[in-house]
Amino acid sequence: MRQIPPKYAGEQTYPAFPLNAGDGREGVSLLGSHNMEITPDGATPAFDHGEMTGSSDKAAYWGTPIETKAPNGNPRQYVFVSDEVWRFEDGALTQDNDFGGGASGFVQGMVITDDAVTPPNQRLVAFFGDSTAYDANQGHYWRNLDTDTTPWTEHAGATALTAFLAQRVGSDVFLVTGSAGQGRCVLGEHKVSKIPAGSFSGVTTLAGPAEPVGFSDWPIIGQGSYRGSPAYGKGTGAFYRNSVDKRYDPIRALSEKLPHGMNCKVMVDSENGMIYADNAGRLFEYNGYSEREITPLKDSRKPKDTQRGRIAWAADRGDVLAVGYAAWQGFIKGPVAAARGVRVFTKIAGTWAEITSGVTDNSMVTPAAANMNAWGGTATDRLLVISPFPLAGIIPRVTRNPNAATNSFTNPQGSGGGAETAGSLSVDLGTVRDATILGVAARSLVLTGFPPASAEPVLSWTSISSYADVLSTAITVTGIATITGFGYEWSPTNTTAMTITTTIDEMDFLLGRPGLGLRDPSGSPFVAANDFSSMWASGMLEEIYFGRRMGFGEYEWSNPYVLNTGGGTLNAAWTTAASGTMTNGGQALAIYSRFGQFIIAEGATRDPRRQRYPKLCQWGTTKPGPRLTINNMAFRHSDGSLADPSIPKRIRGVEIDGRDIPPEDFMQVWFDGLDNRPAWLYRTYKGTAPGAIKNAAGRMRRATMHLLYSDTNQTDMWAPLIESVRVRWQVAGADVQDIPAPASGSKALA
Repeated sequence: MRQIPPKYAGEQTYPAFPLNAGDGREGVSLLGSHNMEITPDGATPAFDHGEMTGSSDKAAYWGTPIETKAPNGNPRQYVFVSDEVWRFEDGALTQDNDFGGGASGFVQGMVITDDAVTPPNQRLVAFFGDSTAYDANQGHYWRNLDTDTTPWTEHAGATALTAFLAQRVGSDVFLVTGSAGQGRCVLGEHKVSKIPAGSFSGVTTLAGPAEPVGFSDWPIIGQGSYRGSPAYGKGTGAFYRNSVDKRYDPIRALSEKLPHGMNCKVMVDSENGMIYADNAGRLFEYNGYSEREITPLKDSRKPKDTQRGRIAWAADRGDVLAVGYAAWQGFIKGPVAAARGVRVFTKIAGTWAEITSGVTDNSMVTPAAANMNAWGGTATDRLLVISPFPLAGIIPRVTRNPNAATNSFTNPQGSGGGAETAGSLSVDLGTVRDATILGVAARSLVLTGFPPASAEPVLSWTSISSYADVLSTAITVTGIATITGFGYEWSPTNTTAMTITTTIDEMDFLLGRPGLGLRDPSGSPFVAANDFSSMWASGMLEEIYFGRRMGFGEYEWSNPYVLNTGGGTLNAAWTTAASGTMTNGGQALAIYSRFGQFIIAEGATRDPRRQRYPKLCQWGTTKPGPRLTINNMAFRHSDGSLADPSIPKRIRGVEIDGRDIPPEDFMQVWFDGLDNRPAWLYRTYKGTAPGAIKNAAGRMRRATMHLLYSDTNQTDMWAPLIESVRVRWQVAGADVQDIPAPASGSKALA
């Protein structure tokens, strides 16, 4: 048995929270906490968030919001998606206009500008670009913003301006256009033209000279400005306008040597200049003179379950920069999944066929034959995946032969444990989440892409309990075999067959991972119906980081929010528009995701502890609640010395100090021993500042602790505050032997 000094054999106290700089607890972090504001004062539930009124799946991805004012003078946001323009005000999305173009007529850019009338009117202009033009004439639509009933006017023909992106810099308008002639754009546009302030009438003669941004091999996909100058982003990086040489030069020369189609997809104006991201997940700030990397927590060690990858959006409000990481990034490549036993099947017109080899060989040109040929023509058709491990969804990539027929996936089902037959699996997985649909709501497997892609073409479900509900079982695939594994299948919406050439080129797989497994019979909200922890661990939730600006290129980062957006968030913006019932009186953050549109209701004080009667985040079936996570606790003795990491410990108690904790609120403590075993529930507590929670349980060498908090009524004057958390522990005595105290007058051995 390992021997330890007697002074370390008794109960010890570990100060788990707060973490103080320089206290020697390297590797310990609070990453993985969510919907918690963590400040030097302690931890408190974050402001509430929820879906906007009118939120829904728009079957496309949102453009850049424009903050302006309504005719009555109140703040308002305009934003476009597909062939529609929407406005956000009073907590609700309202459609301003549906141009009716469908998949052939997407709005590509939008701007508000003064027209050429004296006195000028404010025009909201929607541009349709080239190959995705609303009609054969190609042009744009506009309306004055003096009333909400002002009709939209089409401006088409050979002299009408066309553009893919548009922005106002100062009072001038800059359009991504000009490769097809003055004010006329082409697909893959790489040139920019200027329209002087107050002169807009929509005709090509107003457009200034078309200036190229880099070479023509990469299109412009991002735009921003700094110090009154425009800037643009493309696969070869960010470009600024050199006012001396009157051309666009790269900010980082290396970017031109390492192009990627998603570089600078994220590009926004900032307090100090301009912010942009590259495909590798790095974030940069440029002020017109120098550039600095500002990637959130770039030097910190993140736990494996926290997201790190491509940044989906950024939004600056001056004091705080909000950054969202794209969901669904932790997928398994097809060849790896297939090597581990994942198999893929189709059922078409009553016949099952296996397509695994063609969609998991890391080749975009096999299979040569269409594997979704006429799928959906029969109501019993299925797309089936059987996996030796739980999944959170799949990513079917279509690059050559998309579906052009009106049929889509629906009715996701999973296997339930008893012997089952493919085609009639027993577990309902809720509503389908289908990002292979773009533009036309009932058409799956359009061009879903291969990297580069703006959002992963996810095919999944809405159920938050699928990890626990779907069980490994023997599944009979008629005519092929009986296969044991976790089964997931999708049905067609109708009996219209997909285009006979429709081909899934490759398929990647989203691994389902265990969560906490919430359970509590005491009446607390910590129950399975509110348990988003598995979705979070599987990378299905969207993590949002806040960077408090300390100076140019210097930010203090935290990750206060995690949202169940469903993925596909490409744009977000701060807004002063009233946010309806979802409000705390301050600037809200509007988040425009593919599957839903959300409001984070920040307060006027921007601090839950300083907001009177704050509306704080709650546990529920549509969003995760507040969780304080303390990662990688390497236990310390009461004197501060590091405990032997090889000796198992047993938790003896948890001490929590706090303020303004009402008797109706709940707290729950979980521990994860970091030993590949499930996390285990330690104790649920209801009441005021709890003091000590006693419970001798668990054996672990290191641990992660999760403290769940439920703000029950949201009617308290002050937000609750957790000031400190201390863990009392003791070595697991069966594995150690105390070093006896030396006898009087004896000498210790050298």
